[in-house]
Parts: sequence; structure tokens; C-alpha cells
Amino acid sequence: NGAVINAYTPERLAVVHPSTPQLIDVADGIWQLAGMSISWPVVIEGEDGLIIYDTGDNLEEGRHFAGEVAKLSDKPVVAIIYSHAHYTMGASAFTEGGRDVEVIGHPMINRNVTQGGGLGTYFPEITPLQLARASEQFNNYTPRSGPDAPIAGIIELKERGFLPVTRPVEDGEELTVAGVKMQFFTRHHSDTDDCLTVWLPERKAVLNNLFWPNMPNFYTPRGALYRDPFNWIEGLKQIRSLEPELLLSTHTFPVKGQSQVREHLNLFSDGIAFILDQTLRGILLGLGPDELRYFIKFPPHLESFPFLAESYGELAWYPPYFFNYALGWWNGDAASLHRLHPDDEAGRLVKLMGGQGMVREAAEDALGRDEYAWAAQLATYLLRLDGSDQAAKNVKAAALREMGHRARGSIMRSYALSQALELEGKVDIPRLIPPSVDQIALAPPERYLSR
Repeated sequence: NGAVINAYTPERLAVVHPSTPQLIDVADGIWQLAGMSISWPVVIEGEDGLIIYDTGDNLEEGRHFAGEVAKLSDKPVVAIIYSHAHYTMGASAFTEGGRDVEVIGHPMINRNVTQGGGLGTYFPEITPLQLARASEQFNNYTPRSGPDAPIAGIIELKERGFLPVTRPVEDGEELTVAGVKMQFFTRHHSDTDDCLTVWLPERKAVLNNLFWPNMPNFYTPRGALYRDPFNWIEGLKQIRSLEPELLLSTHTFPVKGQSQVREHLNLFSDGIAFILDQTLRGILLGLGPDELRYFIKFPPHLESFPFLAESYGELAWYPPYFFNYALGWWNGDAASLHRLHPDDEAGRLVKLMGGQGMVREAAEDALGRDEYAWAAQLATYLLRLDGSDQAAKNVKAAALREMGHRARGSIMRSYALSQALELEGKVDIPRLIPPSVDQIALAPPERYLSR
């Protein structure tokens, strides 16, 4: 698409991401729809119908998936299983024409989707802010081609087709669905608290949202519930204990062979443990959140594992996140307990640096020396003093664009390029996106009213 990128080698990315959408014939009676969306649905053939694991981000995607599934078999879709709340929005496409479908999921799914839109939130009142940040994160404001084009999926705010779970399952529960024996696990989660891992004992296969094609994204800048590394690791260990021969995940290619699956699970969980352990070590060495950003580097065997690449989030974000969860925001320095207001601080610093003209010159100089983070910081001081300073906007936009083009992770890239375009007056990014009338109607009254 013409995007300027700082990429991992194509060979490394090809292990986890397809270059073109494809239908994978995984095993007898199991298929995966790969690279057609951020969500990679799995199709399982049962005796009297098909079972779909995940349905996409919106109704349009669901209809596309339904069309692809129809090419595989004449059997009807009789059951939908949700891996977690994020890919529940294409479900009603599989009921068009009046078909009845059983919907299986974690007991928390219905509440999470109706109260927070599936984003994961402590306070439902701030969902409009999270939704706005999510639209920025998933490339709603970047052009579809050219240097600023996306390097990852686009999630647009389109019509939703959520179907509530009709068959909530408990941890360890066993069911036979369309003649297929299944066992469900609900205790462990990754990026939501409603993940559902599915074990198919007769096929030695696991369907899951715990093994990812990139470094686990513990902190997402859009905001979400705490993502617990201990729980995530325990979930991976549980999968490993089943000794599966086939690992099917929500975002990446199948892993086949018992030894291969075990090796992948070990390396992935070791990566999580390394990030957490080294963060705790850094905290005990006296490092605060800002210093911890620069403290952790993967050893070669983890750095080279394709499924731990920083192609989505960034390692530097996670140690401050764990620090905040463990100790709160204070870095231990008493002087930081009472700080100047950022606008006041900017005014004093700009004055110390010789005034706005000198700071603007320093920002431009930093830009010319490829010191993009510093250039953006200096320009931000100027914009705190005068939000209409177009010269400062131009410097910050240029710095953010360079940072975006150099970012390996798609999240940083989308935020940086979207905000660069906004500073240049080319797009308008809303600060809040309120829920639709349909979403409000679906939500329980306590979502908006409390005593």
C-alpha cells in the first residue's frame, strides 16, 4: 500500500502474518480463515452442522466470513463460540435467513459487550473516550495508501451484529456440540477477562486467545482492564498440560505437532515471565516508571522468536504499567508528589530556554538531527502556551510522522501518524465517541443509572 515502514524481515513476519488472505485447510474437518480480518475464525465440521469460533469485528465482516464458510460445506452453522468479547460483532450474519444458532461463550461476555462495548473498562462512563482512542488506534484516520498508510488491520465503526451468549459455560465444563466433544476453560485470560479456551480431545486441538503472533500487549494506550501476566502464563501452562497436537489461535497460523506446540508455548510464556521478572528487578533496584522504559531487553533466544515481535504494542510500555499496578503512580521521589501544572511547567521551561522563538528553533534543530522524541516534546511545550502556533504544530507533526514511520508496532504507528495528520489540519479526530442508540438500547439500565 506504499507505507513507509521500519519492519522486521519479511521472512520473520511471514511466520505469523499472511501476505494475502487465505483459507487454511488445517486438518480433516477444521479450517481457518486467515488474514481476512484481525480476527481469524476457525470452522469445525460436526456431524449435523458447522461450529464457528469467532465472527469478526462487525456485521459486514461476519457476512464475508459467512460467505467463505458456505464454500466449505453445505451443512448449516449450528453453533458459534466466542473466544472473547472482541470478535463477537459479526455473529448475526450466521442467523440471517431465520436459522437458529446456539451461542457459546464465557459467562462474562454478555455483560462486557452490553456495558462496555467489549473494550474492557473499570468505569463505563469513560467508554466514549476509550472508543475514540480505539478508533485512532485502528487506523480510522490514516490514508489507505501512501507513506502514512496502515501496516495492520483497520477496525471501523460499522453496524454490529452481536448475538448474546445463550449457553454460558463454566471452567472445565464438557459438552458435545454437533457430535464434537469439547471442554471449556474460563479461568485464564489475555486482553479481556472473558477469554474462552476450547479443547477438542478427539482431535488433540486447542482453540485459544492466549497464544498471539506478537509480544503480548499488556498495556494498550486506549485503556482497558488490567492484563495480568501471572494469569496469562497459567493459561498457557494449562494448554501445555493438555499436550495438544494442534494449536489454533485468534490471530495467527496454526501450530502443528506436539513438540512444536510445546516449544511455542514455552517460549511465549518465557517472554511474559521475563518482562515481569525484570520489571520487578528494576523496581527493587530503585527505578521509577520512566527509567523502567529503557531497562528491559530480550535475550537473543526470545528476541529472535517471531511470536514475540513488537509488531503490535511496544515493550517499553509494559514495565511502567506493572509499576503502576504494583505501587501506583509515585516514583518514590518526594519532589514528584507535588508537581507544577503542565501548562505552568511549560511556561517556566520555555522562559528558561530563552523564549518561544528559541524553543521553536531548538525544536527545528532537533528535528534536523533526527531527535524526533525531543523535537515533539519541545513543540508540545510551545503548544501548551499557544495552541494556535502553526509552526510548532508543523514541527510536532513532522516529528510524529518520523516516529510513526520508524515504529515497528502498529499501535504507535497509527497514533503518531493520525495525530500528525490532525496537526496538519488534514483530519479531525474526535475526543469522545458516544455509544450509538442501538448500543444504549441493548445496555442494562444500570449502565447509565445508579442509586
